[in-house]
Amino acid sequence: MCIRDRDREYEEKLEKARTRYRQLIDQQNQYDSAIESLRDQSDNQRVAAAQIRFKAALEMEQERERIREAHNVMQRERSNAAKLTRSSHLKEASRLRAEGKSPDDVISALRA
Repeated sequence: MCIRDRDREYEEKLEKARTRYRQLIDQQNQYDSAIESLRDQSDNQRVAAAQIRFKAALEMEQERERIREAHNVMQRERSNAAKLTRSSHLKEASRLRAEGKSPDDVISALRA
């Protein structure tokens, strides 16, 4: 075998090695790209899930505020009704006492 043939074989082997190396680099790039895509998908899914949980928490907080406000309104209404009842009972007791009725008669009249 002459030197030129050996050089040619060596060049062919180098070219095959270059081609294989490029293929391996392309495969690695595709793999890296796929992994990056999966990470992005995973991140997007986590962000979407977090946004949904956050929105649900806000809605729950708003509902809690509405319930609290309704409870406060109901308590004020009950308190006002109790005040009116006490006031009317006191006026009635005062009127009965002004008419000269005894305390026992006043109490029995208010209980009725």
